[in-house]
Amino acid sequence: MGTAMRQLVDLFSKGISTIQFERFVRQEIPGAYSFYRRAMRQNEQPVGRIRSAMRVTWYIFLAFLEKLTPVRRVLYGAAIVLFILWWTDGPTSYSFYAFVLLNLLLAMEVADKLVTKNELVVAREIQLSLLPQSPACPAGCDIAAYSEVANSVGGDYYDAIQVRNGSVLYILADVSGKGIPAALYTATVQTALRLFAAEIDQPRELLVRLDAYLRGQLRKAYFLTIVIARVDADGTVTVCRAGHPGALWYRSSDKTVQPIRPQGAAIGLIVPGDASAEKTVRSTLMEEVVVMGHRDALVLLSDGLLEATNMEGGEYGEPRLSGLLKAFPASTAEEWKERILADVLQFRKGADLRDDLTVVVVHRA
Repeated sequence: MGTAMRQLVDLFSKGISTIQFERFVRQEIPGAYSFYRRAMRQNEQPVGRIRSAMRVTWYIFLAFLEKLTPVRRVLYGAAIVLFILWWTDGPTSYSFYAFVLLNLLLAMEVADKLVTKNELVVAREIQLSLLPQSPACPAGCDIAAYSEVANSVGGDYYDAIQVRNGSVLYILADVSGKGIPAALYTATVQTALRLFAAEIDQPRELLVRLDAYLRGQLRKAYFLTIVIARVDADGTVTVCRAGHPGALWYRSSDKTVQPIRPQGAAIGLIVPGDASAEKTVRSTLMEEVVVMGHRDALVLLSDGLLEATNMEGGEYGEPRLSGLLKAFPASTAEEWKERILADVLQFRKGADLRDDLTVVVVHRA
């Protein structure tokens, strides 16, 4: 009996840390509240703080019940009834039956979650296989890239497409939202761009073509932010972006960091069927051209990096990243990437990612 109790205690305490409790209180509970709050029915709130809190609690409880399958909802209701009957001087056996029912429901929900998790692991493996394993780079340059998802699969992706004259198109895109829908859209975008790049090597024209292709395909409330940088062998960089954070250019000659953010609206915001849609898109997209010198670096990043938060809710932000690039110049793209990721990890202090994080570094050696 003593051995069994020790095993049970070890099982319950396995992997527990202060950081995990802090994450549970500061992130998981507010996240669950936001999820059910979005699903709850909209009702007029009564006057008075206590009554208002009680009504919100009630409607969140109803939203929770609606997420259960009909059979599980009935079993959950039966467990509550048995518990109430026991509480009001009913037989002790009622509390046991309520306990069994609740644990049965918990076991079924965990099993569903594990099955879904296994499917998401396979989906993530497929998504990773679509990323370039050995990204192309122009002569005299080296590249390093990294992508991390907030969930099992995500809406970020990067690519490196070799085009004529030894130039390479570096692409970093982010579909709004997370999970499987966003991952499916990224696969569509990647396939389309690789096909278009066989005919077009200008970033602006590629985005115009992509917008025309996706118009009407993206579901309502979904849109795409993307940045394309064409890097030529002589160090010329042509950048075009559509609603994306853009790029940062570290100049070794004066140890400064210059943002590259030409004008550009996100893809998917133009109403399908608008006869002047292509003209409108073309007028909103601009290109910016810079020339990288030796030991310069170009950093493409997703907003998930800049918006990475710590336990206190503070954001990493571009000023901190720019300061890092200026204070600790690196000699290779891989070293640049590792320093950026290490600094973001240190800043987060164990906090979960709120959004997918992707970074691509092109270094002119």
